[in-house]
Amino acid sequence: MKIAMVFFDLSIPAGGQRQFLSLAQHLIKRGCEVKVYTCKIDRNIFPELWKNLEVVVVSSEGTGHHSWWEKLLFFNHDFYQYRDKAVSYTH
Repeated sequence: MKIAMVFFDLSIPAGGQRQFLSLAQHLIKRGCEVKVYTCKIDRNIFPELWKNLEVVVVSSEGTGHHSWWEKLLFFNHDFYQYRDKAVSYTH
């Protein structure tokens, strides 16, 4: 199964980031194809949790609070590919 995961800031060594990356690793071990979208990244935090993880860094520049979400959700072909697969499983 293909899974897209979104976390705004993966550059801070905090609990939320560790849990997010741990979940991504667990899903990979279960055979899922995981793609992570983020605006900020530091692969030096929790280095063991970055293995085999595909990461897309989305620019947070632009006007308005949600500009990076708009770029990710409305203009990213990969997101629609993942979304369409998820929708097909619900029918």
